[in-house]
Amino acid sequence: MRYMNQESITFKYGYKLFFARIILLFLFLEIQITSLHAQSSHSFKTKSSASASGLALLGTAGPALSSIKVEDGTTQLLLLSGGLIAGPLLGYAYMEDLGTGLKYAGIRTLIVGGTVGTISLVCSGGDCSIFDDSGIVVFMVGIMGLSATIIHAGIDINKVYERSRSHNRRLSLSPTYYPDQKTLGLSASWNF
Repeated sequence: MRYMNQESITFKYGYKLFFARIILLFLFLEIQITSLHAQSSHSFKTKSSASASGLALLGTAGPALSSIKVEDGTTQLLLLSGGLIAGPLLGYAYMEDLGTGLKYAGIRTLIVGGTVGTISLVCSGGDCSIFDDSGIVVFMVGIMGLSATIIHAGIDINKVYERSRSHNRRLSLSPTYYPDQKTLGLSASWNF
């Protein structure tokens, strides 16, 4: 009989305990992934990235371009700001991710609201003609607010495209037993 010291016994049983914990972890993750996948598998559909970004672009540019034909200044402002704020929501609605779209629309709403609030504060003191200092400030604040809103809407349209591409990617991991080799393994499947 061979003599074994305490360190080799600890390593031997610790090694088995380590793999037993890894197997239990993978089984737990497989149950979690399977249950989540089972709940969402009926609603998962691959979405076209081009369609999502095209709808976002159409929702943004459509009202903005139609505001050119309108004679009334208030209607022009409402169409332009409505398209810039809510336009990309069409892409998020197509992807069934409306919560994210509403978050980014809220940011653009804050930009437009801050711009309108600043302009009304500057003009509340009296004359706001383009020829005095307050008119120049109003013009600059308006240009900066419009530019920031347009840039943010453009970035959001790009995010719609990227999020729709990542929506179609799925990675699934599952523990596997290979009986011919008498070993455990990990099976991975990646759909893109």
